[in-house]
Amino acid sequence: MTRFGEISSAEGETPLNARRECVQELLSTHDRQMALMDTRPGIVQLPRDPCEVEAA
Repeated sequence: MTRFGEISSAEGETPLNARRECVQELLSTHDRQMALMDTRPGIVQLPRDPCEVEAA
């Protein structure tokens, strides 16, 4: 299994895991979709603290 992220909440973090083959397929799909686009989308970093979202 490969850890590729986490879900955070007030109670803590839960790791997101998938088989290496599944992660590779997600990356390949992403690359194919990006090749079809004229411009690359911006990357948005979401705040890790849910309270920051409510304050914004």
